[in-house]
Amino acid sequence: MCMEKGKNVLCEKPLAMNLTEVNELISAARKHNVFLMEAFWSRFFPVYEKIRSLLNQKALGEVKIVRAEFGVNLLHVPRSVEKELGGGALLDIGCYCIQFALMAFGGEKPESITAKGFLHETGVDETVTVILQYSGKRQAVPNLHLFDSNAKPSCDMWHKRNDSDSFIHVVSNNNNS
Repeated sequence: MCMEKGKNVLCEKPLAMNLTEVNELISAARKHNVFLMEAFWSRFFPVYEKIRSLLNQKALGEVKIVRAEFGVNLLHVPRSVEKELGGGALLDIGCYCIQFALMAFGGEKPESITAKGFLHETGVDETVTVILQYSGKRQAVPNLHLFDSNAKPSCDMWHKRNDSDSFIHVVSNNNNS
């Protein structure tokens, strides 16, 4: 409706529930010549901009492993536990970890994706660990859950540069749920 009226749209996650819905939104944005973006606020953090700059400059060498942990106590929040509202650990908070991995690996598509977890009584994923396997023996491993209010979101990137291994550790100081 907004796009039909020529309004740009910054959409809360998840952007849509399936690929068909995403394609419909993209088509509408193109048809009405408006901006459409999923609201990934973390992409605009100064630390993300710095990491993106280092990656673009090839200053880090080859990223080998990305590990991300994100847990927030959201089991009491209806939008987080109801399927119809796009609930679940992966759609609600895991998307931040996945997009961090995509940034670290330059948008490359993983060769394989494996996920294991446990379901909430409503049928959404309450906890999930994902393994994104990339070419060249590289991987990303996000671990997500909707029950820990004490966990600090963090991301680690191990990289190889000039025959030495090192890593970057990014931790959130945000205590908001």
